[in-house]
Amino acid sequence: MSAQLQVRLPRARLVVAPALLAIVLSVAAGLAITALLLVVTGYHPTTALMSLLAGAFGGKQETAETVARAVPLALTALGTAVAYRARLWSVGQEGQLVIGALFTYATAQWLGGRFGPLAWGLPLIAGAVGGALWGVLPAWWKARRGVSEIISTVLLNYVAVYVLMYVIAHICAKTQSTYLQSDPVPVGAWLPTLVTDTPLNIGVFAALIATAIVGVVLAFSAFGFELRAFGSNPQASRFKGIHSGRMILAVFAISGALCGLCGGVQLLGTHQRLSLAVVSGAGYAGVIVAMLARLNPCGVLLAALLFGALDTGSTVMQLEAGVPSSLARAMQALMLICFLVSELVVRRFYVNRERHD
Repeated sequence: MSAQLQVRLPRARLVVAPALLAIVLSVAAGLAITALLLVVTGYHPTTALMSLLAGAFGGKQETAETVARAVPLALTALGTAVAYRARLWSVGQEGQLVIGALFTYATAQWLGGRFGPLAWGLPLIAGAVGGALWGVLPAWWKARRGVSEIISTVLLNYVAVYVLMYVIAHICAKTQSTYLQSDPVPVGAWLPTLVTDTPLNIGVFAALIATAIVGVVLAFSAFGFELRAFGSNPQASRFKGIHSGRMILAVFAISGALCGLCGGVQLLGTHQRLSLAVVSGAGYAGVIVAMLARLNPCGVLLAALLFGALDTGSTVMQLEAGVPSSLARAMQALMLICFLVSELVVRRFYVNRERHD
């Protein structure tokens, strides 16, 4: 079994070309099918797609908006990539994001906007810790009791949302407000913006640094090797001295920390207060982004930017071409479906070619 494990691990490295080809084909096929849908529904595809592109990258403001919307997707997709590489199918990214936002808010209020950069730095760390703790719960259940991580993480998402609603309504509700929201965090805890009049803030550097760290750890560290071994064959990995329970706990903690960091970045950089807007769907979208990026950290950045562009450009596409913004959501789904199909086709092509060689 040990020899079988050693043969399988290098195979993860010879899929770079097929993976890149699958991503390119999926994006191209998704755009082509979208253009066909536009024609069928009576819209001019060139005008619609050009307005979408202009809305996403037509200027400094538009580009900043696109990057800002890509940041939460990149962070939750990174968390997803870590878990899924270990074949741990967590769907709890949204709940971990929410708990991260709660920890961030509590820490920011406690610091009161004092101590300079620590006023937002420490709350972000607290958000990552909160997400990690929330991620460890289903990990412990799986490691000790064999509970399905899919079921437990989905249920914990609902628990996290109800905890958020309770905290807002009964602990830190904003006085004299008709909306379910808290008082804002101190201004000193707000993340500094990078481009005026846009939501782009220094949270983008958190996403870039996290991507670099995750990429290096997964590719070059002993932990990355053990994670790939565990994901390839959990039973055989025991012969390498890999403790499955510890690996499950570590993977879920890292994944939860990244999603919790996302919640912190969103709270201090976009919302500045607790509200139901914290439940933005970035956790669920991160799963799609991670799958489109084929669980590759560098690919996650590109896929997140693509989805951010679709999100930002859809507004302009609706105004200039009259195309409903819901079509942009359909484009995201189409690209994922096309990716799954193209990956199967490309993988089969390369496998057949290897056999003939």
